[in-house]
Amino acid sequence: QHAAQVPVPVLNLLKKHNQIDNAPQKTVDDYYTNRNELTSLRATMNKAISEYIYTAGLTLDSVEGSALSTLLAKIRPDLLNKSETDEMAKQGHLRERVNWLKSRRWMSEDGLEELYEDTHSVVMRMMSRDQHITLSLDGWSKRKVTGVVNVCLSSKLLNHEVVIDSIPLDGRSEDAQFLVDVVKKDVQTFKSYEGNVSAVTGDNASVVVAALKQVHDDLHKIITHGCDCHRLSLLAEDLYKVFKPVIDEINSMMKKIRLH
Repeated sequence: QHAAQVPVPVLNLLKKHNQIDNAPQKTVDDYYTNRNELTSLRATMNKAISEYIYTAGLTLDSVEGSALSTLLAKIRPDLLNKSETDEMAKQGHLRERVNWLKSRRWMSEDGLEELYEDTHSVVMRMMSRDQHITLSLDGWSKRKVTGVVNVCLSSKLLNHEVVIDSIPLDGRSEDAQFLVDVVKKDVQTFKSYEGNVSAVTGDNASVVVAALKQVHDDLHKIITHGCDCHRLSLLAEDLYKVFKPVIDEINSMMKKIRLH
C-alpha cells in the first residue's frame, strides 16, 4: 500500500490564510465581511476533505474524532467562530468538532454524491476527446437482492478503469436486449464524433455473448470480444475439477502425517 497524495486543490485550500511563524491567529471576523464568501469557502473545504478521505482510504469516522478537528482548527483558524477559538485557548486543543465540518452521514451521502458528480463530469469531458475508448460489462446478481449491471471505461488518457454507469435491474430480466440497450446508451454518451468508442467487452456468459454479437451487428465499427481473463478463470475451474480427487487425496495424506 502507498500513501495517497493530497490533491493539489486540497493543498491550496489548506494553505490559504494559514498562519506562519507564530503570527497571531485570526478568526472569521478578521477575514470575512461577506457571509456568503465564508459559507462558500466552508462548503468548498468540506468537499475537499471528503475528496481526501476517499482518496486516502480513510475511515468516515475520521470526521467525528478530535484529531481532524484539531488539525483543521490549527491550519484554518480563519474558518472558526470566536467561541471555538476561546475553547481552544482554554483547553489547549479542540475537544469538539469544528462547527463547519460536515458529519459522517453527509460525507457518505450528499458529500459522496457531489464528489461523484464532479469526478464524473471531469471524466466525461476528458473522454469526449479520446478516439479509442473501451467499454466493459459486468453484471452482478444475488437471490433476494436487486442485481446491477456495471459499465467500466478504459482509455489511454486514464491510468486505471473507471465505473461510468451502474444500472439496477429492479426486477427486469438481465437478457441480451437489456445489455444491448445499456451498451448503446453509453456508446452514444461518448460519441462526440465517429469512432469514439472502439471496443466493447464482457464476460463469456451466454447472455453477454449474445448481447456482444448484436452490438457488433448493429454498430459495425465497434470491436466486441469476450474477456480473456474470464476464459482463463473458467479453464482453471475446469482443471481444478479434473484434479480435485488427487488434491483431496494429497490433503488427506498430509493430515495423517501431521497427526502422527
